[in-house]
Amino acid sequence: MKKKSLLAMVLIPLALLLTFIMTSCNSIKNIKEIKMKDSSVVEITAGDFSYEGKKVVLVYKDGSEEEIDLREEMIPDVEKLKFFKMGEHDVTVMYSTRLNTIMKIKVVRREFDSIYELQGYTCTYDGKPHSVSLNYELPEGATIDYVYGNSFTNAGEYDVVGVISKNGYNSKTLTTKLKIEKVDYDNEIEFNDLTTTYDGEAKSIQATGLPNGVTVTYDIYNSDGRIVNNAVNVGTYKVVAKFSNNDDNHKKIDNMEATLTINKAKYDMSRVKFDDATVTYNGSVYVPQLAQGSVLPNGVTLDKIMCIDSEGNETLNPVNAGEYKMVASFKGNKANYEEIPSMEAKLTIEKRTISIKDKISLPDETINYDREHHSLELEGDLPDTVEVTFKNNDQIRAGEYKVTATFVAKSANEKVDLDELVAYLIINKIDENIKVIDEVSGEPRDLDINNDIVFDKSQASQFKITGFDTEKYKIQNSYIFDLDGNSVVVYQNNQQYRYRIVVTFVNEDDAKSVILSPLTGIFTYTS
Repeated sequence: MKKKSLLAMVLIPLALLLTFIMTSCNSIKNIKEIKMKDSSVVEITAGDFSYEGKKVVLVYKDGSEEEIDLREEMIPDVEKLKFFKMGEHDVTVMYSTRLNTIMKIKVVRREFDSIYELQGYTCTYDGKPHSVSLNYELPEGATIDYVYGNSFTNAGEYDVVGVISKNGYNSKTLTTKLKIEKVDYDNEIEFNDLTTTYDGEAKSIQATGLPNGVTVTYDIYNSDGRIVNNAVNVGTYKVVAKFSNNDDNHKKIDNMEATLTINKAKYDMSRVKFDDATVTYNGSVYVPQLAQGSVLPNGVTLDKIMCIDSEGNETLNPVNAGEYKMVASFKGNKANYEEIPSMEAKLTIEKRTISIKDKISLPDETINYDREHHSLELEGDLPDTVEVTFKNNDQIRAGEYKVTATFVAKSANEKVDLDELVAYLIINKIDENIKVIDEVSGEPRDLDINNDIVFDKSQASQFKITGFDTEKYKIQNSYIFDLDGNSVVVYQNNQQYRYRIVVTFVNEDDAKSVILSPLTGIFTYTS
């Protein structure tokens, strides 16, 4: 058992002293005795004691009891040594210097973990002793003894038996094998795979580092497993080296295999150029070509140049305006050369311009409201190939309108040099006269909305005005006053009254175009 540190030797007595002080301070209840809650024998493996779950019962003089956890400081160090001795023991448990009890334990031998094993291996004779090893370091205090030894030099197969022992443990027996084989040639033969590129010449693999007296011959197999005289074309070949020797003191050198890979070559396309192109639409087919001065390698031809529009449609004969991706593809020797990557360039067929900028205009116009539709019109000759659309044109109500004329070419292959023209259509508001029926003459006459009008009225009870164009106007409200400005409800004979009538429009659109002031005037009530 390892020696206790100085710190542990100091802390444990202090803990016991603290327990004693706490016990002594218990002025409410005095402890009569202590005992273990569970009096049965605790079985443990050597050195493996756990305090968890173990309880000590404090018995007070008044007969009450209290359970507390068993703590490490309650067991003196000398008592803890019993945890490592085989057999049954009484362990003293101390609560204070005057209170203690006995805990019964039974210590049994431990088993070694199943992880331990001897690592056997196979090696080649080299004149040196060889031994097997244990896969894990043994626990402290454990030893291993080899029954038949563990050091072997000569070639052969050996059974190695090791017995692990430790105080408090059952012994464990391990077995393995150690095999020392006969030596091969001490040589540095190299016969490695080879990867090369097709160049029209025969290829092979040569073994190097042959020992003295050893000769070699080669067989070359193609991918079909047939022996060939040489390897020229692209493909994968198996090369077998066959060794011969007359030295009986060494093992025969086994045949060696290596893989010969002949990869496809790449055509040198550095002298081939394919540039972007920009042209203007003219209704004719554009024929894409490689850049001037391009030189194709021997055995390579231009296959075709395909044009792809923005919607992914392919064509060999682009005509319409737009952007195209040009893809040039090539043909070559596919057997011994890699596929030639396509080349890409951009073709832009720009729209043809229609000139109208200085040929047309959109003049402003100012008119008075007349309940009719009005629109601005272009001046000048607009080509049939151009379409114009108006925004905010064709107005009827009074107001100031910003009219925009937008121009686009009817053909997708053309464009105009003028996007839009802007002008103003102004419809002024007007004043208007209202006609009423004159009750004296019975004829309609104009009423200026800004002047006073005199009416002779003889209605018996209520003031009224008739003769309005009821489809267009309506009376919103009316007010009647005497000449002093007082409101009047009952009229008197031969008395003059003032009136004020607010007239509105039935047609709300027209109401925004005409301003009407209230009608005012004087009438005389007669019987």
